[in-house]
Amino acid sequence: LGAAPGTARDDGHGTSVAALAAGAAADAAGVAPAASILSIRVTDAGGTSDLFTLSSAIVAAVDAGARIINISLGGHATGAVLDAAIGYATQQGALIVAAAGNDQAAQLAWPAADARVVSVGAVDKAEQQVFFSNSGASLQLTAPGYGVQTAWLNGQRVTVDGTSASAPLVAGAIAALISRNPSLTPAQAADLLARTAN
Repeated sequence: LGAAPGTARDDGHGTSVAALAAGAAADAAGVAPAASILSIRVTDAGGTSDLFTLSSAIVAAVDAGARIINISLGGHATGAVLDAAIGYATQQGALIVAAAGNDQAAQLAWPAADARVVSVGAVDKAEQQVFFSNSGASLQLTAPGYGVQTAWLNGQRVTVDGTSASAPLVAGAIAALISRNPSLTPAQAADLLARTAN
């Protein structure tokens, strides 16, 4: 797992990410199990995507009522269409949380590199940055991203590594804060998390 999505249609990348954010199973519990999940596929059968598809998915999620949008993929290019989609989400009060990437780079992958997006890097159980996690001055939060247990396809359980795991843990934490205090906007909840996180 990482900044890149799964490698095929039968890959469990999306399942694992959703389970980390809002899984309800006792052995694969998410951070916010009461949250609703809206799944929008952005990759083809080979696991690749493009800016237009990702941007269209962001707009579709906002229009469907999503308040928190997790993006566990990224790339090192952006464009006007992605900028507009992030702007639309922000204008509508939706918050995008995105994986920083796994390139060992001192720059974040897009869309995590956008200042309007909550960027998430990976740490290990000792709370140290994992070697593969992208970083930089604009990185906002980190979360576990090494040896993280989660759900997979067909009821399987796996251990995953990558900022793809870190991002939904933060998205779930933001959702959990909102569930405890429904008056918070997603942006306010993210700010509270950033100010109070260890």
